[in-house]
Amino acid sequence: MDYHHFCNPGGADSGVAVLAGRARGICKDAIAAAEEDAAQLKLQLETVRYRTSRLREELQAADRQARLSHQLTLLGQFTAGFMHEFNNPLAIVAGRIEVLLEERKADAELCSDLEQMLKETRYNEQHCEDFVAGLAS
Repeated sequence: MDYHHFCNPGGADSGVAVLAGRARGICKDAIAAAEEDAAQLKLQLETVRYRTSRLREELQAADRQARLSHQLTLLGQFTAGFMHEFNNPLAIVAGRIEVLLEERKADAELCSDLEQMLKETRYNEQHCEDFVAGLAS
């Protein structure tokens, strides 16, 4: 009996075949595990992409809302300033009418017209105040 048969009782070729078979089995298992891992990673990636897309949409909506809110704030500030500037001359007119009413007490027809003008002026002043108050709330 030679040394080769003594160390490999089944022969050298059968030992290599067994090892090759085991290696193929290990490789098939590793490939299957890698494919399963790849499928899980692909699913996780799709989930991350979906969530990222949703977050991007939410961010864009929030940005649009913030811009609109800012524009409305600016419009409110402008309108309040305008109404304030409009109300100042009304106060002056109302003051002048009151002075004329005092000075011209004897002229009933003029006083009637002045009282109507004062009433309209006060109405417009109140309307301006209500409008500005409505902007603040």
